[in-house]
Amino acid sequence: VEHIRDDKVSRAAKREAAKKLQQEQEAQKAAEKAAKREAATLLVLADRSAEQETKKQEAAKRAAAHKAAEAKAAAERAIAEKAEAERAEAERLAAEEEEARRHAAELARIKAEEEAEAEIAALAAKAAEEEAIRVAAELAAAQAEAQKELRATPDWVRRLMIPEHQKRMTGRQRAIEEEDSDTFRRIFAAGNSNGSAILFSPLTLEGEDDEEALSGASSVVRVQISPWGGQGPGGIMLERVVATKALVLRKGAELDSKVIGKLPLGGEAFVLDTKEIGDTKRLLITASSHTAAPLGWITATNGGNDLVAL
Repeated sequence: VEHIRDDKVSRAAKREAAKKLQQEQEAQKAAEKAAKREAATLLVLADRSAEQETKKQEAAKRAAAHKAAEAKAAAERAIAEKAEAERAEAERLAAEEEEARRHAAELARIKAEEEAEAEIAALAAKAAEEEAIRVAAELAAAQAEAQKELRATPDWVRRLMIPEHQKRMTGRQRAIEEEDSDTFRRIFAAGNSNGSAILFSPLTLEGEDDEEALSGASSVVRVQISPWGGQGPGGIMLERVVATKALVLRKGAELDSKVIGKLPLGGEAFVLDTKEIGDTKRLLITASSHTAAPLGWITATNGGNDLVAL
């Protein structure tokens, strides 16, 4: 029994020892696993620390590069700003110089204009003086010519030029026209280029007292168309007509005579002579003071159609 008891104790001790050994082995394995885990953790932490350090270094490098780039950009901006300031200053100086040139040119222009105006004024004064001298000379010549013509004018014409005779002669002319009288026979000779001068021959003129007769069958009186109407020195009135259409002006009374001009629509003229060619009435006209038609013949009536108005 004792032996069995000892054997049981021995087996129990062995089991206890085996169990303890197993526990120790498991504890050792657990310790080894924990050590491995700790080593792995430390390795991971070391790797992370190294990575973080690398990142820190890279961040520091990037920050340094960024600062360097900013410093470079700031330097470049400073250089550009300096260049821009220098350019602006150069432009300002150039603008001031250009403005000074313009101002000088404007002053020169004003001075030149003033000198030119003074020269023009001097020339105008000289021209006015010369014109006054010329006009005075022409006036003197005209007065001399007028005196010459007056001296050559017959006494009876000069008498009729007196103003109180003008009204008498105008009324007498109307009476003569109403009676369709041939007391005044018109004859014609070459006048000046625009036909403003004609020749007029009175057959008989009654005197101032209606008893004195002035015979002028061979007398020729120069009649000048004046600005206020067709009056001669003796107060003889000429018939005035107005063209109701543009009329051809011919040198002679013949319908195929040479064309020398036109009397425009509305143009006024004084009638010097009348001629009938078949059913065509021809008028010899000279210009009024404002139509400037030359001396020539126009068709006044053609086939019953009137081409002029009184």
